[in-house]
Amino acid sequence: MSVLLGMFRVEQAFGDNDITTVGYVVGQTKYKVVKEIADTTYIGQLAVSHNITKNVSIEIGSRVDINRDYKAYSGKGVLKVQFF
Repeated sequence: MSVLLGMFRVEQAFGDNDITTVGYVVGQTKYKVVKEIADTTYIGQLAVSHNITKNVSIEIGSRVDINRDYKAYSGKGVLKVQFF
């Protein structure tokens, strides 16, 4: 049996929506990068899950995050084996 899975959501930041990273190498200067991003992000996910046998299934999915300042794409594959 195959199952189609889907999800869409909107995330809204209510305060500061900054991304901060700090880089440091021993013996060198620390540096800090701060980037402000838009407050609203749209996220969509889509996946297909298929039972190969009673105890084995596979799932393949993807995700996209869309913000005014960036887009991010990812995917995953899962092979699930159940031992009883």
